[in-house]
Amino acid sequence: MENLKNEPHFHFHSDVNKVLGKHDTKALNLETAALHYSNLLPLENEAIQLMLKSTYTQRLATADQTRDITENGFEMSVKSNLMHFDPEKALAAQRLWTFLQTKGNVTKKDYNTETIDINNIVTEMRGKSAPDVALLNLTEWVDKLDADNRAFTALKDDREFEDSEKTNLRMKQVRPQLDKAFRALADRIDALVLLNGPSAYQALVNQINTLVEKYDLTMQQHLGRVQASETTPPAPPAR
Repeated sequence: MENLKNEPHFHFHSDVNKVLGKHDTKALNLETAALHYSNLLPLENEAIQLMLKSTYTQRLATADQTRDITENGFEMSVKSNLMHFDPEKALAAQRLWTFLQTKGNVTKKDYNTETIDINNIVTEMRGKSAPDVALLNLTEWVDKLDADNRAFTALKDDREFEDSEKTNLRMKQVRPQLDKAFRALADRIDALVLLNGPSAYQALVNQINTLVEKYDLTMQQHLGRVQASETTPPAPPAR
């Protein structure tokens, strides 16, 4: 759940709540946990609506998307060189690719972590890996990534947007509460299944699991992980 963007995160929990509404939670001994969970949904919805109305939030999201596109483009450029006909360039691409993989999916991380990771990537590309970057003609990509990251940082640090940051803070407070309530509900279901057997809970469990799989697959497709997992980066040709 922590990997979902704010709106899909709310939609996931809303769908789970709809599933709960189709079952007799009192008979299942889930009434209190389900009520606490559903009462938190309006709080997250309110926080989302405030964020959507925030000009700053929209500008920040746009700046983040810009650097995401550049980061993805840079990684794709490196990956495309893994099968270069020139063994020297293929090896250079492999070294860069190996380093980039240590950072994981940078574009899916929170704003601060992504900023730090991109700074580290730029430092590496201009330092130890500079010869490989030059050999593959990727210097402009590195410069663009650095510029986009600096533009995002400048916008995020602008003092005039402090009020909008308070809106973001509200979301950061509400989301963990809702996730915690969901996990508490799931843990209670697990405990009751162990205590009373699965028959009374099987339909509910199956419906919730179906939602989890649906949102997980949608998220992976959005990130391109499905395609990436189907293709293992080839080994560079031997010299």
